[in-house]
Amino acid sequence: MPEKEKILVSLMKAGNSFAFEKLYFGYSKKLYNFALNILNSKEDAEGIVQNVFTKIWETRSEINTELSFAGYIFRIAKNMMLNQLKKKINEKTYINYLLSKPEVTSQPVEQVIYFMELNFEIERIISELPEKRRKIFRLSRNEGLTYKEIAEEMNISVNTVNTQISKSLEHIRDQLAIKFYPV
Repeated sequence: MPEKEKILVSLMKAGNSFAFEKLYFGYSKKLYNFALNILNSKEDAEGIVQNVFTKIWETRSEINTELSFAGYIFRIAKNMMLNQLKKKINEKTYINYLLSKPEVTSQPVEQVIYFMELNFEIERIISELPEKRRKIFRLSRNEGLTYKEIAEEMNISVNTVNTQISKSLEHIRDQLAIKFYPV
């Protein structure tokens, strides 16, 4: 890492917002172009830049000043983009499934009942989550807010949002496994 950049990263680690701003202006355009090239969406690319620098600021104390800062932020961006692309693929797959699905009336009654019971059970499990976790989960899944938007609304870190969503999903999976596939 160049000496000037190393100094800026060290200052940022100490909480210097001016150093953070210099790093942001030094890398945000490059990061934006990188994300735009992969995601083909200006909005998504802007979101990646914001999320990367939010993560950088929130985890600044963990940054290793001996390693390349550029490599570090581009690796974070790459991981965020992969996660975003996976999510979009899953959403598209589910939407395609719904669009190709025959009308409910032509499905076997047992299957309709099973899916109704499954939906009811998922709602019951969600309602039993701790209040804060339930609110975070519903803001993400029902309201469609990003982790950053949830963090800002609830005055918590993006990492906390991520952790709470992960714990919610794990709990839902575990409870469904117990209910529908008991050992």
